[in-house]
Amino acid sequence: MAYVPGTGDSVFFMGDVFNEGKKDEVPLRRVRLNGFYMDKYEVTFLEFDMFCDSLKLPKPNDWKRPRGLHPVGEIDWYLCIEFANWRSKQMGLTPYYIIDKERKTGLNSSYDNKQYTIGLNKEANGYRLPTEAEWDYAARECGKKVRFGNGENMARFNEMTFNGDRRFHPDPPVSYSLSDSFHNQTRPVGKTKPNSLGIYDLSGNIEEWCWDWYAEQNIATEGNNPDGPAVGKLKVYRGGSFRSLAEQCRVSNRSFYNPNAGFWTHGFRLVRSK
Repeated sequence: MAYVPGTGDSVFFMGDVFNEGKKDEVPLRRVRLNGFYMDKYEVTFLEFDMFCDSLKLPKPNDWKRPRGLHPVGEIDWYLCIEFANWRSKQMGLTPYYIIDKERKTGLNSSYDNKQYTIGLNKEANGYRLPTEAEWDYAARECGKKVRFGNGENMARFNEMTFNGDRRFHPDPPVSYSLSDSFHNQTRPVGKTKPNSLGIYDLSGNIEEWCWDWYAEQNIATEGNNPDGPAVGKLKVYRGGSFRSLAEQCRVSNRSFYNPNAGFWTHGFRLVRSK
């Protein structure tokens, strides 16, 4: 894992600092964060298959893609939570999440047939999903004005795993993509350019679930160590994938999906507070 220093007495402005994105990327939110540790790499098929074998769960479909050290995909949000607790136990740490599969929340029944009640043990030293604010802050190298999660403002084919095929771009194409090629699958983790914190693939390769419920104007993602809205129907994921256009891989770009549905470009990475 890489250590991500907190903001201290300062704030960082979360959102579209380039003023070029969608309406849910503004207004900018003032955020203070404590330091935390973040996985340098997205969780791989290799590690997730071990989790599935241990708990006798079906393995995610690889859609004929390479497994091994490629980032795992087709993971719903609840599986990320269960994996985080499993990894914590494997490492002798106290699990962060309190998972009650029998007590249904009833908050988003039209979208979600799991509806597990998830409690938080904020004194635990175990693994967890990053909050949306933590993800944004780490991807921007502790809140710098950078467009992509590798510390660059231009998307280049050899530095990011994304869809650079100009046939799919707006006309005229965006000015911050230098590629005209299309990655038709993920790359093994750690093969592209990391950002200055030593974290890889925060833009492109596989989309990454965050803890937060999605809200278009997310005033709950503000203040000190925000967890996002208390309730919702859809969960946030960030960063884009190998199928995403450059504009969809910008750090400030926000996406959301049903927490009980794992699309084949949905993966994750974990963080720890202690």
